[in-house]
Amino acid sequence: MDKPFKTFSEQVKILNTRMKTDEKTIYYLMRNNYYSIINFYKDPFIVNRRKEIYRDGTHFNDLKSLYEFDRNLRTLFFNYLTQIERFFKTMVAYHFSEYHDVNKVETYLDENNYFKRKKTRQTITDIITILKNIKNNDKLPIISHYHRTNKDNIPFWIVIHFLTFGELSKLYSILTNDVKNKVVASCQELFKTEYGADLIIDKLFIGSFLKACSRFRNAAGHNERFYNYTLKEFLNIANTSGITNNNKKLFSIYEGLKFFLPKEEYEKLTDELKKLITSLEKNLNTDWENKDKNKKYNVLSINNILELMDFPSDWQNK
Repeated sequence: MDKPFKTFSEQVKILNTRMKTDEKTIYYLMRNNYYSIINFYKDPFIVNRRKEIYRDGTHFNDLKSLYEFDRNLRTLFFNYLTQIERFFKTMVAYHFSEYHDVNKVETYLDENNYFKRKKTRQTITDIITILKNIKNNDKLPIISHYHRTNKDNIPFWIVIHFLTFGELSKLYSILTNDVKNKVVASCQELFKTEYGADLIIDKLFIGSFLKACSRFRNAAGHNERFYNYTLKEFLNIANTSGITNNNKKLFSIYEGLKFFLPKEEYEKLTDELKKLITSLEKNLNTDWENKDKNKKYNVLSINNILELMDFPSDWQNK
């Protein structure tokens, strides 16, 4: 039988043939799936993939440390990607409503208010259908309130709240260029106020960035391995933005967040990221079997992990 059932004790015995463990390993496996730790986080520690031979001195706690680092990294970025989602929902609803006549009701349901081309036709239909379903959904308390009070208009800034990040990205892609340019101008104005510098981006950059953020947020939300998550498809977001690293991984998202987060929020993100990386570096160089915790050995450099994340070693100075 392929991959037969193994007891927790048998799982530890398998690990003992490949790496060091301790008396706490079995209890950790009882709370955390063996497959989710070993198969997802073993690669940086492997020196021979075919025979599954690990670096000398590798301890289960090293993989555990990377596993917990990744869990905390997902939580950290999920929070800030949620802020980006909320920010762009605000920007899109505001500028769309302002541009398409504030005196008309539910202009977001009019296909003529979108960028109509052959390649966008289906997306427009899909998005309008989603918006109609939200507008008519009496299970949503705020929507139900509007229906009960016989309001003749449910504003876009209410309906847009219920879109997913992916749907928001698609919505942005079908906005008219005039509306997109207004969103860009607002982003540039906020950045100038926060950082005292000009922000050189365009509407294409925002579309690409939203698409990438949506994918990373989904990866975080679905507990996928995150620290080296890679987009198979990634639109070019580097050329006009000044982003120094356009290599489909987390560092590009981290750099891009600076353009749209409040300055104090981006600084908090950076500080929290430093703490996570510093903690991982300490754990990767701990002799887990030695009572003298000041004794170090070099199983894996933190720079190996940073490289897998596409973070340069001096990332915090960029």
